[in-house]
Amino acid sequence: MPRPTPFRAAPGREAERHPAIVENLKKAKADQRITGVIVSRRPDLAYWARLQEVRDAIADFKSSGKPVVAHLEYGGDREYFVASACDKVFLLPTSRSTSAGSHRTSSSCAARSTRSAPTPTSSTSATSKTAPNQFTEKTFTPAHREMAESLNRDLFEQFVQAVAAGRKKTPDQVRQLVDDGPFLAEDAVRVGLVDDLAYDDQIDAKVRPGRGPARRLKDDEYAKVRAASVGLAGRSRIAVINAYGVINSGRSGIDPLNGAVVGSDTLVEYIRKARKGPVESRRSCCTSTARAARRWRPTSSGANWCRPAPAGARPLVVSMSDLAASAATTSR
Repeated sequence: MPRPTPFRAAPGREAERHPAIVENLKKAKADQRITGVIVSRRPDLAYWARLQEVRDAIADFKSSGKPVVAHLEYGGDREYFVASACDKVFLLPTSRSTSAGSHRTSSSCAARSTRSAPTPTSSTSATSKTAPNQFTEKTFTPAHREMAESLNRDLFEQFVQAVAAGRKKTPDQVRQLVDDGPFLAEDAVRVGLVDDLAYDDQIDAKVRPGRGPARRLKDDEYAKVRAASVGLAGRSRIAVINAYGVINSGRSGIDPLNGAVVGSDTLVEYIRKARKGPVESRRSCCTSTARAARRWRPTSSGANWCRPAPAGARPLVVSMSDLAASAATTSR
């Protein structure tokens, strides 16, 4: 069969696509038919945790010695954070690089309330529990400000260190580039943020000069390739339950206002099925649960948590992506 190269791995807008992207990069690393990867990052609402995992997967793919390049339609912070792990970064000629550091905003309904409006009350277990502040405070409390500034500093420092390592620059040089930006496409090349400018149909000629167009496989096409077919089959089977959305009671589904809902009944049902599933080897198997919970109902998380495992049951491992808030930690 023709050698499929490069393979396109593009983080999608849906959170559900994220595990498949990481898995595709692992398979492409071992697949002898794959000779390179093009990473395409388009603007979306992906959280930084997912982007960090995709970036780590790109770095792992590079250890195979196969080339990996990024083609950006837009050079924002999230897009560039992922792209900086690649061997080369290409930017659309009509775009720009807008890495502008990190910031955090907080809305306040209390600041807009009138004298006739009801006065909200709330109780929290710690001063760092700031969810009610949007209704009770007109500005940052000291604890809220400390938390926000700490998160911003940590996120920005991770961004600086990652870009410095990927683009062979010092952290101070990266901070200066952030201060000097944003840059037009030509200026982004001049200061070393990107390697070249190109449209999508020009990438092959720049990556494989003189070799003609390459056959490309989209990420959803390559997802159909079984890991076992490229030598990644293990002796044990691990059941992975991906849970995304608001943790609530009852069955999982879609809420018109909040989107995906993780129902406690559905999640417990899946965990029980995984525990009772067939064991294909004598080695111990485990269940891994990943979730991105935004809002939650305490009793629903308690229903997930207060289910004692039988003696000798397979271990349950929880991997929290995006947000490790009270709902996820309680369910853990």
